[in-house]
Amino acid sequence: MFDQLLENTILLFVSVDPIALIPIFASLTQGLHKDDIKKIYIQATIVSFFVLSLFYIFGTAILDLMGISMSSFKIIGGLFLMESSSLIGETLFQLGLLGFATGTLFSFVTLPVEFDASNRAIYWLERKRIVNQRELISSKDALKWAAMTYVVAALGSLAQLVYFILRSRR
Repeated sequence: MFDQLLENTILLFVSVDPIALIPIFASLTQGLHKDDIKKIYIQATIVSFFVLSLFYIFGTAILDLMGISMSSFKIIGGLFLMESSSLIGETLFQLGLLGFATGTLFSFVTLPVEFDASNRAIYWLERKRIVNQRELISSKDALKWAAMTYVVAALGSLAQLVYFILRSRR
């Protein structure tokens, strides 16, 4: 029962796309007082709840009364989703792009931390005299290049982000 409710909720969320409806609602209520906007969204929420509840409870009976089979309804629903998928896909792509840009920014912001970690490791090796002079030189070189892998990763992430941005403008 819970699995079916969860599945239906996700399907409803994808179909209705409330995130894409926010700018539409904002433009329709532009210039109204906050109390009026609150009244509108509460009324819309209550009406939506009752309509969805009605169809959740009596949906199959209503379809039978209209002579529509569940298979036909699923086909029409699938066609509707295919038609609206470009808008949904665009919204998901933009959210993904935002997430990727955040990760790219994070990789650049943390570069000083990575270099500092290598420098602290070198300082610790020199201070504790755990390795001999030849090993210390090799350790410094290895730690320097280990830190440089983060630079390469950040630049690769930036290049990929630019590619995605340019690809989205087509």
